[in-house]
Amino acid sequence: MSNSDNFLSVYEWWQKNWLKGAIGLCCLFMLPGAVRVFCIAIEKIYLYSRFWEPLVIGFLVGTAVYFGVMTRFPSIDRFEHNLTHVVMAALFLEKVSRHDFIDGGESHWMGTLGNGFKGDMVRLAPYYFPTFSFLLALIYPLVPGKRPFGIALFGFTLAYHMFSTIRESVKNWTKAPLKLSADGKEIPTDIGGSGPIFSSLFVLTFTLISHSLCFFLILGGYRNLAPWIATFWHANFSFYGGKEKGTLWFQ
Repeated sequence: MSNSDNFLSVYEWWQKNWLKGAIGLCCLFMLPGAVRVFCIAIEKIYLYSRFWEPLVIGFLVGTAVYFGVMTRFPSIDRFEHNLTHVVMAALFLEKVSRHDFIDGGESHWMGTLGNGFKGDMVRLAPYYFPTFSFLLALIYPLVPGKRPFGIALFGFTLAYHMFSTIRESVKNWTKAPLKLSADGKEIPTDIGGSGPIFSSLFVLTFTLISHSLCFFLILGGYRNLAPWIATFWHANFSFYGGKEKGTLWFQ
């Protein structure tokens, strides 16, 4: 292979992957802030027993129910997986399409997007976005009074998302393609479509971001949305040499 061919191969690779590299760098840049704001949320939960006690109880019950009941019905995980694709696609005003696979006769709704930011958000959503927990975090602040049952239910959903995501990740964290029932055509898994290394960074960053947002909302309501954004920004700013401006928090 000549030098010109080598240069052309490198150029084609860069042309195909530059956007993914840019998104990966953005995730790397946001990671310190994501870690910091997540730790702050956990700290606040620990400081207020009226939150962490029902949360832990709900999490333990959810763990027992998941392994005792839900693992016997894989259709539950499949439904939640597909729902998360659909919800995230709706947030970005994008379409998803249904694919029936030969392996086990499973049906999945998958994004029809490329490798841009929106495509990765939709494709990888089931691995970082706690759909049921997020919906509950949106509803709970609107309910009059702060009832422990709501916090316990939130803990229940966290347990479900945690363990179902682990199971799905173990199964799909591969470049091995899936075969369609209709024509036997092979298409990549969610992880294979985005790449294992990129997916690891993307999922880690947005798992911390989405879960910390849920914690801020469930603990302080919608008035915690602006402090969550400010704390996230200040944490990144201080990590890269800026002066820490303190944590903003409303109860």
